[in-house]
Amino acid sequence: MRIERRGDVAPLTPRVTKFLVEALNGQSLDSKQSSEQLRPDYICLGGRLAVEIKTLEEDATARLDNFTDELRLRTDWPEIYGSVPLQAVLKNMGDSENLQKKALDRIGRAIVSHVRKANKQLRAHAEKSEQKNVVKLLILINEDHEIYEPHIVAFALQKALKRKENGAFVYTDVDAVLYLTERHALVQNKLLVYPILCVEGVGIDVDSWKRDVIDNVVSRWEKWNGHPEIKRDAHVTDFSIIEHVPPKMRRQEKWELDYRRNPYMASLPEEQLRDIFDEIALSSLLVIHKGSPEKPSQEQSIANLERSAHMFYEMAQRGTPITKFRFEPERAMAAAKRMKLSEKIMKWLEKEFYSPRPERK
Repeated sequence: MRIERRGDVAPLTPRVTKFLVEALNGQSLDSKQSSEQLRPDYICLGGRLAVEIKTLEEDATARLDNFTDELRLRTDWPEIYGSVPLQAVLKNMGDSENLQKKALDRIGRAIVSHVRKANKQLRAHAEKSEQKNVVKLLILINEDHEIYEPHIVAFALQKALKRKENGAFVYTDVDAVLYLTERHALVQNKLLVYPILCVEGVGIDVDSWKRDVIDNVVSRWEKWNGHPEIKRDAHVTDFSIIEHVPPKMRRQEKWELDYRRNPYMASLPEEQLRDIFDEIALSSLLVIHKGSPEKPSQEQSIANLERSAHMFYEMAQRGTPITKFRFEPERAMAAAKRMKLSEKIMKWLEKEFYSPRPERK
């Protein structure tokens, strides 16, 4: 389900820090003399909960761009027009499954870096703290980036927290990670529901009581935000990206937005999509060819451009290479008949497509 929003978006991190203070009696450790690398951000619940906050402030798109630049050098890189979802491209390549794993690893590098730093900070605090049985929590916050979808973040976190070196787990001092994002949501009972992703570390396998503490933090977060209590389902993964609609857009962007709102070509089989491609190509030919006997009106030309934007967007979502829809005279003539073009145009097309060209001397 598509979800849109407009207007300014308040950052999420300040709200989380306010929650820790107001709802969990959190005390900031920023003023402490120890290095930031040797302490977490907050101690809460009378010292029983240590919290490190890490914010995904930078978009991982640049990392993926570098990855796609490498893939473009391959001979099996498909020629696709426009902005294309990476997954749609990868499915057209030879080792698709392996490439998808590599793409996920690129996106997850910032996430793993945050886990590594938090593990060090939480360990240092636990070693110095007089409080026994401290629950060590990393709160990972997405500051409004589309690319950090919950299932991708879950994959990166689970892989990191299960990582071993020399037979031992690496990140043993992160008991759990809470991932918060308000760029992704689903609609449930007519309510907008944001995901709260909890990934447990090995510490909870040893001390299962820590799970109750984390569950209590999640419940308090929901209540503090004024969210109604909704049954949690660990298997819910169909969160949608909330699309931010800017106040001003170029014409092409507006046409693509209109199509996302009404993707009327999405259910068409490929053959019908190619028929549309042929009709658009033929209409464009009548506009740009100097010898065209009849030029479409300006209104018709703009309508064709809009339809073209819709078609290319649909092709990109499918990952359909442009080479799959190569120009063929027979298909162009069939398109002309479907469009019920005039006899004058039909004769011109036959001459253009089928008459032998004079040899150049």
